[in-house]
Amino acid sequence: AREADTLEPTERVKKIASLFSNFKNPDKETVLTPWRVVNMHMSDCLGGYDFWDEKHEYEVDEPRFVDRGKVTVETFNNTSAQVLEINSKTGLYPLYVTYSIYRAKCKDYNDDELTLELERKMWNDTIQNNIFVICKTPMAKQITQRTLAGYSNIKINAHYFDDLINQMENKPQQFIDRVQKPSYWKKGDIGRMKFDAVVGNPPYMQMDGGAQASAKPIYQHFVSTAKALEPSYLSFIMPTRWYAGGKGLDDFRDQMLNDKHIETLFDCVTPDDIFPNTNIRGGVCYFLWNQSYDNEKDKTNVITLEHGKPPVTMKRALKVDGLDIFVR
Repeated sequence: AREADTLEPTERVKKIASLFSNFKNPDKETVLTPWRVVNMHMSDCLGGYDFWDEKHEYEVDEPRFVDRGKVTVETFNNTSAQVLEINSKTGLYPLYVTYSIYRAKCKDYNDDELTLELERKMWNDTIQNNIFVICKTPMAKQITQRTLAGYSNIKINAHYFDDLINQMENKPQQFIDRVQKPSYWKKGDIGRMKFDAVVGNPPYMQMDGGAQASAKPIYQHFVSTAKALEPSYLSFIMPTRWYAGGKGLDDFRDQMLNDKHIETLFDCVTPDDIFPNTNIRGGVCYFLWNQSYDNEKDKTNVITLEHGKPPVTMKRALKVDGLDIFVR
């Protein structure tokens, strides 16, 4: 990590990301999001600078810009965007976001004006003004600090909640009030914090005595709380267990199927393609929730991703008449 601090931002991102391919998180309940998946999830939903090829099979030398239209213009191409990640574990989501917004700032200069000093200045400016992070533990916050700012003394906008899961489940309004306060982020009197996007990978299960059989889903609380923050866009990756409900997910399933702001849903039928060596039965999904989209009028784009097959895209309603489950 210290060596990465000597590199210019593009090479530094590659170096830091490569460290995490060998990283083992001591929190056994945590599924780390691989750098490949961060790029796939973010570029599919919000666009930005993707460090992988279009099929996400190999890394590319020069990150490619993915344009998703209005959502990209208002988030990663917007030099004043404010993006919140809930539940940072490694800082790879904020790293992707920081890089994309940093590259938007670079467009104000000619190539010969972009000295290493200026690039670093814009990188630090992005960390301090565009990126906001919530972590579950002090360690996750420290790792995220290293990922974004290295060994510099630049302070990132990050907080950890010792009882993050309890807050989401039982005191969401308290969490929302705190996160929307500018003073919480030391931002002075600017009214309520408005996030252009909320992104990330929420915790999936809460283990009860460490027994998988008695694990209960918790990701739904993160989705509901993130929506209540009233961002312009929201994009999470999570298990597809909610499609059928049960295990306390019935209300959440109904909310999702009737949520007219879900613009795109990526249904990953083969979970091992996303999180290798993890047992996520049924698959995972990631989605784009857009405050200004109406899927009652324009339907939802449902993209099915299955191992060894080309993606299948359908414009369809999430809810099928007469059924209360999501039909793949």
